[in-house]
Amino acid sequence: MAGGLQTAGLTVNQMKGDGVGTPGTAGDASEKTPVPHNDDYWLLVARDAYTKSDDYYEANIRSNHARNMAHFQGRHAPGSKYYSEAYRYRHKGFRPKTRSMVRRQESALVKAMFSTSDFVTVKAARGKHPSHRVSASINQKLLQYRLENTIPWFLTTVGAYQDTLNLGVCISHQYWDWEEEGFPKAVDLEDSFTDEGPMAAKDRQETIDEGSETSTADANTSDAALAGRVSDGMDDNIIEIDFDGDEDEEEERPQIIRDTPMVDLRPCENVRFSVGCDWRDPANSSPFIIDQIPMYIDDVKRMAMPHKAGNRQTWYALTDAQLLTGVNPDYDAVRRQREENREDSKDERYLHRGFDIVWVHRNIIRKEGVDWIYYTLGTHYRLSDPIPLREDPMYRWLRPGERPYIIGYSNAEAHKNYPESLVGLSSRTQQDANELNNTRFDNVELSLNRRYIVKRTAMIDYSGLQRNVPGGVTETDDPTNDIKMENPPDVTASSYQEQDRINADFDELVGMFSGSSIGTNRQMNETVGGMKLLAGDADSLTEYPMMVFMITWVLPVLRQIVRLEQHYESDGALLNLMGEDLNLWQKYKIDRVTDAWIQGSMNIQVAANFGAANPEQRIQRLAAGFGIIFNMAPTMQQKFDAMEFSKEVLGALGYQGTERFFPEKPQVAGAPQPNEGELTEQDQAKHDQEYQMHLDRMDWEKEKFMLELQNKEYERVLKGELSQQQFEEKMTRIRVDRQNKVDEMKIKLREGSGI
Repeated sequence: MAGGLQTAGLTVNQMKGDGVGTPGTAGDASEKTPVPHNDDYWLLVARDAYTKSDDYYEANIRSNHARNMAHFQGRHAPGSKYYSEAYRYRHKGFRPKTRSMVRRQESALVKAMFSTSDFVTVKAARGKHPSHRVSASINQKLLQYRLENTIPWFLTTVGAYQDTLNLGVCISHQYWDWEEEGFPKAVDLEDSFTDEGPMAAKDRQETIDEGSETSTADANTSDAALAGRVSDGMDDNIIEIDFDGDEDEEEERPQIIRDTPMVDLRPCENVRFSVGCDWRDPANSSPFIIDQIPMYIDDVKRMAMPHKAGNRQTWYALTDAQLLTGVNPDYDAVRRQREENREDSKDERYLHRGFDIVWVHRNIIRKEGVDWIYYTLGTHYRLSDPIPLREDPMYRWLRPGERPYIIGYSNAEAHKNYPESLVGLSSRTQQDANELNNTRFDNVELSLNRRYIVKRTAMIDYSGLQRNVPGGVTETDDPTNDIKMENPPDVTASSYQEQDRINADFDELVGMFSGSSIGTNRQMNETVGGMKLLAGDADSLTEYPMMVFMITWVLPVLRQIVRLEQHYESDGALLNLMGEDLNLWQKYKIDRVTDAWIQGSMNIQVAANFGAANPEQRIQRLAAGFGIIFNMAPTMQQKFDAMEFSKEVLGALGYQGTERFFPEKPQVAGAPQPNEGELTEQDQAKHDQEYQMHLDRMDWEKEKFMLELQNKEYERVLKGELSQQQFEEKMTRIRVDRQNKVDEMKIKLREGSGI
């Protein structure tokens, strides 16, 4: 099957005979000019998939996306009546309700995701195995480091959420971004500080035996590992390092510019997929994904330069004339609205043609159950040979059937691959608000600066009449008959009442809690409880799209970042730094962290749920929840992590981390250490607190028992079964017996013999 697919396109000899540039050939005009191949199977497949999906997007989606982007930018939608000649001199204001809603949603997301430093938690799938727990802790440290330092995670996340609010979906491409200074040499991305590489390291997951001081279960990590055979990524450049300090051979290595996982947020209008795919997972269930990538001509030419096989494919070389066929002169309607009708940023023409932008398509096509990837210049030329997706050096980290694209959304609509966004849902209400506002403004302007009706051919100073300057003079022959002033009625209160109702409808639809909502619900806002009900309902509607976004986009992207780290991470210094932060030597006697320690199946969790966007609610829920737990299960206090609790509370208040308020005191050399078996002050205080809680609980249970018994016996007195004297004697006897039992239990508790 694979062989048949590989030969479906033109062979190298056929391309030479037809004049098409082959991999590694120069693309100057002196050579025979390549011609497009209409019989190229893979090019025809890509062209057909792109044409059909683009036709659907153009007919059904693009106009809605352009309208939503216009509303987000505070402008009327393309084709609005306000752009017609009839409304040239009418009021054309736009009330920024849409922009206000999007900003509130983004603010709620930032509060939930970036208020605490430990937003992401990585846990091992086999959590009971010590080596997997170590791997999970290292992966979490690595992920946190990448998100804070090398990946523009904040802007990417806010931008992705903004896309879902405006367009309904967000699309991202995950890959390992690697580049050296100057022309990128061929560097095997699988190369690492071990001889076997991460794939082999994954097969020999390092293990820790409980109580053992060994750091690796592999016996080969003795002399062979310390021999220091480190590869610089080139097959013929191996540096033999002597750990005594001498190097047998030195070779200057180029400076690495980028070596990090990357999340590339793709514009929705640039990605095409089949609309008939599964709406729950369109990225992996669609038979094709076509990503339109704007590239400079110089970069396209550089991809065709000869280089040793390693981190990417070599593209076919095309002439400048052929490359210019990839220029798209059409200004995309969605991009036009996003850029506020500025000049097309992707259609700049330079004297130096290398700076011109052409559109390259990354095509992922599923054929006979296998995903194939190749690049084309628009739909005109094929730039690379199709290869299985998981054989591409950039995507060897993928699992079978998985693709490096994630499509997320914030509004779930069943069986709909392009769900409507919040901006789209509120667009009609936004237009009603604009219509009423503009009509009222026109009426107010006519009331303040009234219109005149003049007699045709009358001798009137029209310029002075139009200026209508206070204190001005207008000359006319017959002011009584030549000039008539209109008296339009003033704006009534119903106009403002209708505006309030429209605002309330808008706020209720998108989950906003504004002054309009308070003013409309008069009976609710007159009490504090009513205000809390209004705010709580609005918070739930605000947090719902945020939770959908985290589940459909944030979590899948974080999972792919972790697997990118596991496959390509080779920075030994960074790994050892993570090990030092986790005190792996003190805990497990691990003195050197390699990429083998970050392998294994991981589960990702995020610290965001309903109420996370409201700091006051978060703190109140924490206090109430822990209060109930400690009352019902006092022994849980022994497992209480005060530092994590402090991080959560301070994070809700807007402070990241606890180091500022609870700094770790350095251990002074020679300071007396607490003897083993003795309780520290903190442990003693915790023990005393638990002891007091047990005492209080026993007293409460005694009082409850006596009260129930007293009620039962008093009923017998009322029925005549027991006299008052017998009742009092019996209650006294029972109370004394009960107190004796309680005192005995307290003595046992104090002596530590149990209860």
